[in-house]
Formats: sequence, structure tokens, C-alpha cells
Amino acid sequence: MSAPRDHHGLRDARTMQTYARAGFGAAVRRGERPAIVVDLTSGFTDPAAPTGSDLGAVVTATGELIQPAVAR
Repeated sequence: MSAPRDHHGLRDARTMQTYARAGFGAAVRRGERPAIVVDLTSGFTDPAAPTGSDLGAVVTATGELIQPAVAR
């Protein structure tokens, strides 16, 4: 396992040790039933939020995408 690359000069030795200890940059093992994780937060998808924008179409499309899994 290699440590994450420092693309912006923002990772000091302590941060890099924390990343390595947490397993960042390691291969992700896949099981017999892999899953897709979808994480849409209101802070980014609600235009009224300070960091939000109108992502209604994305939220709707994501709901359609995950519906078969939710139905299981």
C-alpha cells in the first residue's frame, strides 16, 4: 500500500501517517455482493443552502437509479 500522493503540498508527515493508518490509498476489496454508495447531502443539493445549488435533476435521477436496490 502506498500513501496518498501530495498534489498540492498540503499534507504534512503527521497527516500522511494518519492517512496511512486509516488505509487511504489501499486497494478496496470487493465481496460477493458489492454495493454502490450514493451520498447526496442537502448542503450541496439545496439551492437555499450556503454551499448548495439546484441539483434537483441529479437527486431525481439518483432516486431512480437506487430504486431497485431499495425495493429489495
